[in-house]
Amino acid sequence: MAFTDRRDAGRRLAGELDRRRLSTAVVIALPRGGVPVAAAVAARLGAPLDVLVVRKLGCPWQPELGFGAIGQFYSDFRQTSDEEVSALLAAHAHGSTRPSADADASARP
Repeated sequence: MAFTDRRDAGRRLAGELDRRRLSTAVVIALPRGGVPVAAAVAARLGAPLDVLVVRKLGCPWQPELGFGAIGQFYSDFRQTSDEEVSALLAAHAHGSTRPSADADASARP
């Protein structure tokens, strides 16, 4: 799928998300390229927009190519397990903001 620019990508993404009727959406953008996309999404959904300031992790052989990003206060670099993601999604589906203690304990070594 081709987009004319980042705003166009945001408008198209917002259209898809709008069909899902997200009642508690919050849109978080990563600078620099993500802000135009997120702004279009937030505007369409009527959702709050915030920006998460991160530092780009560049590839050693191509500094302009980013392969990830890291925030200032992030200190836990463990991989998130499939079980933890499933527990978080299940908790959200049932209206909770946190998974059960059992799911949380089993998700981390």
